[in-house]
Amino acid sequence: MNPDLSLALRRVLDLIDEHGHASASVLRARDRLMRDLLPRTVDGSPYLVAGIVGPNNSGKSALFNGLVGTDLSPSLPTGGATKRLYGAASSTLLERMAADQALERFSVLRASSLSAEAVEENAATTEDPSELLAFEVDLPDGLLLIDTPDFDSILEENRHASESLLAVADLAIAVVTKHTYQNREVVHYLERWLSHGRPWLLVYNEAPSHELALEHAKKLSEDLGSAPLAVFSAPHSLDVQESRGTLDPVAQIDGKSVALREFLFDLERVGQVKQRALEASLAQLADDLSQWIRELNEEAEVADELLIVAEKHVAHLAAKVAGCAMPGGPFIEAFRAVLDRRSNAFSRGWRMGLRKVRLKIESIPAFFSSRSEPEREEVRESLADVERAEFESAWPAFWEDLMRDLGPEGRSLSGEDCAIALAISLEGELTEARADELRSTASVAIGASSVDLEAFQDVCEVLVEQAIAERGRDWDIQAAVDVTMLAPIAIATAVIIKTGGLGSDMGVAGGAALSSYLSEKYSHLLGTQITNEAARRWAESRRVELAPVVLESVLPKSGALMRETKQLNRNLMDELTELRAKLVS
Repeated sequence: MNPDLSLALRRVLDLIDEHGHASASVLRARDRLMRDLLPRTVDGSPYLVAGIVGPNNSGKSALFNGLVGTDLSPSLPTGGATKRLYGAASSTLLERMAADQALERFSVLRASSLSAEAVEENAATTEDPSELLAFEVDLPDGLLLIDTPDFDSILEENRHASESLLAVADLAIAVVTKHTYQNREVVHYLERWLSHGRPWLLVYNEAPSHELALEHAKKLSEDLGSAPLAVFSAPHSLDVQESRGTLDPVAQIDGKSVALREFLFDLERVGQVKQRALEASLAQLADDLSQWIRELNEEAEVADELLIVAEKHVAHLAAKVAGCAMPGGPFIEAFRAVLDRRSNAFSRGWRMGLRKVRLKIESIPAFFSSRSEPEREEVRESLADVERAEFESAWPAFWEDLMRDLGPEGRSLSGEDCAIALAISLEGELTEARADELRSTASVAIGASSVDLEAFQDVCEVLVEQAIAERGRDWDIQAAVDVTMLAPIAIATAVIIKTGGLGSDMGVAGGAALSSYLSEKYSHLLGTQITNEAARRWAESRRVELAPVVLESVLPKSGALMRETKQLNRNLMDELTELRAKLVS
């Protein structure tokens, strides 16, 4: 076994145990790893599993008993006597399997003796269809021979026992007769097992002639799309039919008559069979991983779609809140800063002195208590209060839309493809019982969210520079700045945006009427478009700040799970894709 391949297989198992779910593809992959591929990594896969399969009354048990040299598997003229997996191996191999659990491809129940009583005692169907009743016989140390119940049995437990062999057998020995070689159930069963080139042998029992057996084998091979390694045949035998004799088929290989027992005991041939079986099993695991990758991609896409829907509603709400007001202080200070830079040294010194006086005035609480009320609107709320008021107003429509698209009764995107943890989280968070709690949490978070006034002032300064450059003069604005340098401006003043656009219809919150006057004054001198652009820039940047705050408040767990599912699944898909490439390289 290639060490890199062994590491890749163990990494796949780790990923399944860490991230796998109960889908059929993941369960198949884990079973294939544990019972088939990983045991092959132990000391170079020390034994070959050869399973005898076939429909009812085809002669499977007679063949098994003939190969092991004693009557182990029960056999009846009417068929159907075998109700569980019977195994035969050398004592050396059985002891080695018992000593090293990594070698076990089955749950092994070792029979205490070869007596008829022991066989009859253990003949009953086991609760575990993959449990192997193993007998110690004189076989090569590298061979585990298994007899199975009829795969076309009407008993479900019999079919499960037969199919449990599919995940682990290196070689299938299919036993048919002239009555069953074209049976639909036979073809369907073998088709599933022989996919990806898994090796098999055909034993044609009760053959009128070996030539006819070859002809019928060709027809079966065409139906299956897979040719057997060899075709063995045996003539009709009344002793075999009445369970008094054993089946000993032969094949013509390289012009020689070769018995099946001789074929199976050829160690060189066994090595070739094991390699071909390994390649087929790796291809099947690669298919399982491909299906898991598709499932992970579907989950990631659903999580992404859910996140897009949630972010769309949150962004709409955040835009409403962000567009209701902007801080007036940075807007006014931007004019002062730009015009200071454009003025001469004397003016800058003069204004610096006026600014110091203003700052002293602003530090006197009594001064602010004498401010006049805004003429347009009596509002004394801060920017945060204005935003929270707008949020409360917009909440009912936002919650209704969110519940319609993501709530338990309205969610259509998740379905069966949504990760289970995400579906549970959404159902737990988006309930009417939690609406008030989530609204309150989001409102508090909005009020506590940081506001980058310095960055906004920088934006406004760029706008002022551009507007003055386009205007070509600034002496009248310079004069206005000189006159208003003593005007106290609260940095947290909120200019409330009303219908009709800034500069023509706005009020003030948290500051004085003079703030509104100065905003309009400067805007009038440079054109109202500068204020509109400042408001647009503020609303956009504030929306970007508020959106994650609202999302985290309304969907604290689900929002994180959406992002995690999307990212985790894609990372997992990338790693599984790399591992899959190593399996089939």
